[in-house]
Amino acid sequence: MNKQLIIFADNDETFVVNWALIDPVAQQVIDNNCSPVNEILDHYKTYINIDLYLIFSGFDAPLKYADIPAKTETQARAAAPFIFEDDLSAPPETLHFAIGPAIENNTRPVFIIAQDIMNSWISTINDSEMSLSGAFVDIDCLRENKTATVYEKPDGNFIIISNEGMAASVEADMFDLIAPDFFKNINGPIPIYARTKPALANEQTPEQHDPLSIVDFFLCYSTAITSGKPVNLLQGTFISRKSMQEIWLTWKRPAIFFSALVLAFIGYYATESWQLSQTIARLDQETEATMKREFPGVSSINQVRTRIRSSQTNATDRFILLSAILFDSVQENEDISIISTRYDESRGELSVSLNTGSFGDVETLKNSMVRRGAGLTEGASRQIDGRIVADVTVRERVS
Repeated sequence: MNKQLIIFADNDETFVVNWALIDPVAQQVIDNNCSPVNEILDHYKTYINIDLYLIFSGFDAPLKYADIPAKTETQARAAAPFIFEDDLSAPPETLHFAIGPAIENNTRPVFIIAQDIMNSWISTINDSEMSLSGAFVDIDCLRENKTATVYEKPDGNFIIISNEGMAASVEADMFDLIAPDFFKNINGPIPIYARTKPALANEQTPEQHDPLSIVDFFLCYSTAITSGKPVNLLQGTFISRKSMQEIWLTWKRPAIFFSALVLAFIGYYATESWQLSQTIARLDQETEATMKREFPGVSSINQVRTRIRSSQTNATDRFILLSAILFDSVQENEDISIISTRYDESRGELSVSLNTGSFGDVETLKNSMVRRGAGLTEGASRQIDGRIVADVTVRERVS
């Protein structure tokens, strides 16, 4: 596993930030400091086996939840600005909406961050010739266990997390106003990692712990990134795209091997084709000579060969026709996929194994194929892991 270069992307005009280089396997910080971003990137851009990550503050990327009934991620991102329109402090076209997977029903976590902040950091990283592997939010990395907790950050501000997975960044002078209401439904003591014991609801008794160090925070970020659970902000227009040089370095050896394989295949195929053509020509001569000798009234075998080729062409056309009808019909139902197909030339029929969501999907597919001029006969079916695997036969429909 690659080392992780994690930069805390504080929205600071000086671009002097905290960072750490971490071995995620050993969960060990190899190096860390507070440095200008350009110095960090210039130093590590020549290193190999390092993945670069950004961690944004919850102040810059607050967490919200919403019911987003969308079939695709693109649809969900398109709907988010309208859902939160009344709660936004900036025009929606200036904001970036990063959406996480559904928690229950259609409820999904959404992180909202200014596009200018994202563009500024990504532009800086691109100029350094490094590639960004992921961008996350500190409150999202710390809410993984969904346990009510309070963390005091090195800058004196706080991160608060509820049992339901809600998380927020709170300024130090606002904590006493916000935290009691945030934790009002929490029973029992709440772990607090802070230098002082801040006020919570009257009936709660905080569990006081020493605050996390900067290194501790970076180790938490690393653990969360490795788990793959936090929402990656690199979505939509910010999806990470590798440079052509990186793509070439990744695929150089496979491309060379594949090219050699193709050339070898072409050479082999050309040799085999030439040998086969020579054999066919010799057999044609022998066959015509035999026919002229045994059947004086028959001058050529070409008519027989023409009929055979015509039969083969008809079989090929029938296979193409049935396959086209099958795939066009399957495209109408997103819950049906093709596992395998086999064409029986002697019967002129296509045997197909389907993966479907229900028995009704097969009937829907059958009706669709009938409209296109083919017939479908159902065979055996079985249920595997909550899905229906059905064997069907497709043939031309006789009018």
